[in-house]
Amino acid sequence: MSDEAKDAIGSANRTHGKSATSIYRTWQAMKNRCTDPRNQAFPMYGGRGIDVDPRWLASFEAFYADMGDRPDGGYSIDRIDNDKGYYPENCRWADDSTQNRNRRSFTIVRRGKQINAPSASVGKLT
Repeated sequence: MSDEAKDAIGSANRTHGKSATSIYRTWQAMKNRCTDPRNQAFPMYGGRGIDVDPRWLASFEAFYADMGDRPDGGYSIDRIDNDKGYYPENCRWADDSTQNRNRRSFTIVRRGKQINAPSASVGKLT
C-alpha cells in the first residue's frame, strides 16, 4: 500500500485528534458517571437524574464546540445548578474554590439534631 493510501485511511479514521487530552477524558468521565450504573459515582449523578445534553452524549465535537478548551490552572467542568444536568447553559469551567462553593447541601442527624451542611463541610462537623 502506498504512503498516500495509508495517509488517506488514517485521515478517514481520525476525527478531532483530542482523544489523548484531558478535556476528552473529562467528557468521557462526565458521560460515564451519568449513564453507567457500574460507575462508582453513578448514584450521585445518573442515579439521581443528572443527565447529559443528547448532543454532548453523542459527540465529543459538540461538547468541545460548546465548552471550548479548559483554562489553565486546575479548572474542571462545573454545573451551575447542581440539580440540573450537563447542558451548555448549565456548565462552565470552574476553579477549585468555585467548585467548593457550589456543592449540594445535605442533612446530617447528630444526637437527635438536624444539621444542614454543604458537602464540603463533612469533615468539620463534630
